[in-house]
Amino acid sequence: MRKAWLYVSLGLAILAVKGPMLAGCGELPEYVVTSENHLGSYAYPSTGVYYEYRFASYTEEIPSVESSLIELAEDGIVVFDAWYQKGSAMCVPPDGRKGMNVIVMPRFIVRLKIRSSEMQSHNFYSIQKPDMIFCGYYVTRFHLIQH
Repeated sequence: MRKAWLYVSLGLAILAVKGPMLAGCGELPEYVVTSENHLGSYAYPSTGVYYEYRFASYTEEIPSVESSLIELAEDGIVVFDAWYQKGSAMCVPPDGRKGMNVIVMPRFIVRLKIRSSEMQSHNFYSIQKPDMIFCGYYVTRFHLIQH
């Protein structure tokens, strides 16, 4: 059974998600979930191997990022960080006053410590380093809590 805790401090909501056992580790992975703004110069971690999910169109979405991370963990793939943004037919800034009618493709990027040949079977492809997320106002980040 998965457990989730929501912490609210200084207006920032942080969700800790506990998932299935990591293969061979005997413990459950836990993720801190935060909402990030990726406009400007967002700095991804400099170490690790990055993969991006291959979406067919802007209307396709990941129904549950948590379930996707669990599926990867069940295959022995440890995701240290993940970033997800839904696709949309409009880009709306946080103030919500003016939206632009543009196609915003969904993005699902994960960071592993080592390369995995299993990622392609999960519809991910290898990338050097993530580029800027277009209309990156509402990006959800999952960060593995290491014990």
